[in-house]
Amino acid sequence: MGLWSTRRFVALDFETTGLDVRRDHIISIGAIPIEQGRIRLDKSLSIVVDPGVLPTPASVRVHGLRPVDVTDGVPLSAGAGLLRAMIGADDLVVWTAWVERAFLRKMFGGSTRRWARRLVDTRPLVVGIEEADGLVPSPARTGELADTARRWEIPPEPAHDALADAFVTAQLFAACMTRLGRAPVGLTERRGRPRV
Repeated sequence: MGLWSTRRFVALDFETTGLDVRRDHIISIGAIPIEQGRIRLDKSLSIVVDPGVLPTPASVRVHGLRPVDVTDGVPLSAGAGLLRAMIGADDLVVWTAWVERAFLRKMFGGSTRRWARRLVDTRPLVVGIEEADGLVPSPARTGELADTARRWEIPPEPAHDALADAFVTAQLFAACMTRLGRAPVGLTERRGRPRV
């Protein structure tokens, strides 16, 4: 098991029209490489996607992307191509793995197991550390990224903005890995991982 800081990861967040992968669509992609323990905002990717359908009023209230914003976005195929070029065969750092996993499968195909092997879910790392520190039950179990960031003294970013959420997730991942010293077994030590 190697030091996490010797690896390259990509922090990823999707904003979507909802959480039902069968009927909902990606409308924004945020991704940031983490190289040798450094979060590389200078290499980040932030894309508004035109899903071909208008976001519902409920989804606009969550992420603020209006119909006019998404219709000016890039087609999903173009966004997928840019994301594919960024992530290559690297592991992905996310806040809630089941959401990103479902939409990665929708975007690129592949099995649930394949994507599960490539995703590092930061939330369980936070939960484990907070529980070890006696915060039982861990507030991170609620899934609120912004609340968790405040507890870990990470500067606030606009919630439900794909790039901002990817940045906060990257910072939490780096804080967890710094605390743990090494990546937990099974999270990053895989050989022959397929490219997207």
